[in-house]
Amino acid sequence: MAETLSELIVKITADATELKKALAESEKGMQGLGKGTEKETTSIVSKFKTMGAKIAIAAGVATVALGYLQKIFVGLGSELHNLSLKTGISVKALAGLKYAAEQNGASLGTVEMAIRRTAGAMQDVKDGSAEATRAFERMGLS
Repeated sequence: MAETLSELIVKITADATELKKALAESEKGMQGLGKGTEKETTSIVSKFKTMGAKIAIAAGVATVALGYLQKIFVGLGSELHNLSLKTGISVKALAGLKYAAEQNGASLGTVEMAIRRTAGAMQDVKDGSAEATRAFERMGLS
């Protein structure tokens, strides 16, 4: 069992060669793992950037849409308020008339025109117009 010094050196050198070989293979595997991890990390970062851009676009679209809706609602409120001041009819009643008109293919402008004509005809009755009086009587109004 006793080995000579030269035999031990050969064994240690052989064992060291196998160890170096195993370490080299391990290093190659680690480099491959590093490259794969780097590739995946780059892919994930790219996907997050893409997702961030899409979220930013969606937020921009939502902001524009909300601004547009706000403009519509302010305009509608202003339109109803102005018509209320002109006619003496409440904004709530005008909103209901606007909805009913739109359901039947008309507009708030048509409702406004009808209100003005009716108000004019009522003034004609008040002023004594026989024709206007008969028109109201035919509708069952006095």
